[in-house]
Amino acid sequence: RCLPVSLVILLIGALGSAHAKLDSALFFYFPYSAYSFTSIMALYIFNWTGLFLLADVFTYLLYRRVGNDLQLFTCLGLAAFPIAIFPYAYLLISDIFSQYVLFILQIWSLLLVSAALCFGKGIRLDKAIVVSLTAMYLNIAILFILGRFT
Repeated sequence: RCLPVSLVILLIGALGSAHAKLDSALFFYFPYSAYSFTSIMALYIFNWTGLFLLADVFTYLLYRRVGNDLQLFTCLGLAAFPIAIFPYAYLLISDIFSQYVLFILQIWSLLLVSAALCFGKGIRLDKAIVVSLTAMYLNIAILFILGRFT
């Protein structure tokens, strides 16, 4: 029942990041993107699809949980809500203050991803936090390797 809402949240986030010209990297945004409007939108949606695939693989490898993929995808789309509203806040507030807002929204979204794993895969919260923090740390490591953090 919540799949359309989840897809709308992903679309709103993709439109917002493209309109604000923010490069999306899952839990992070980088200003002054060189990509086109449609490329930024596709990048946003593919990032969250990649998180779904990564979470599915990790829950299988670590906890041998299979199934409920549609439920997990729906819950992860709903968990994208805090990050999806950031581009709109970025357009309204100063650049310095937006960093603090992004940090708060990242924490909120990470907690929602953990809850999505609990609900979508039926694992306990302590196990879900391991998977969601692993995804966050991999996101940070990849961004460091790509040189996005200077």
